[in-house]
Amino acid sequence: MPYAGFIGDYQSKVVLVPTSAQYPWLATLDADGNPVNHAGGWTFTMAGDDIAYFPIHLDHQSQLMRMEIADAATGKSWHRAFQYSLLPRNSGSTGFFLFGWDGVVFAGKKATPVPNGQYRATVSVLKALGDQNNPAHWETWTSPVITILRP
Repeated sequence: MPYAGFIGDYQSKVVLVPTSAQYPWLATLDADGNPVNHAGGWTFTMAGDDIAYFPIHLDHQSQLMRMEIADAATGKSWHRAFQYSLLPRNSGSTGFFLFGWDGVVFAGKKATPVPNGQYRATVSVLKALGDQNNPAHWETWTSPVITILRP
């Protein structure tokens, strides 16, 4: 069924297209504020700007994006780092949105800093017009290991 001029399976549109830069990344920021990829993982103090950044390219709109944090060794969930609704696509084929995580997770409205340790972030995006209960309408990416070592 055509939708907004699109003919075909609307759910076949890929949201997390890696681009030539291979986004998403686990990143830090250089002195000019540009993301630096840490594909092998990285250690963060979670003080000031020393937090985990995630440049993510959205090639298509997303109804919902969330980031869940889990213990890297056990897979135990530490809840959600963030959730955003109705995200636009990037305006260009090489653009990205930059999301930061300061080591705090949310269970409902309760904010809790995770303890020092090793974690992985899983970014999940629900495709535009997607059904949250249909796993085929979600795309996911899991980060390299994020080590938190607060002073």
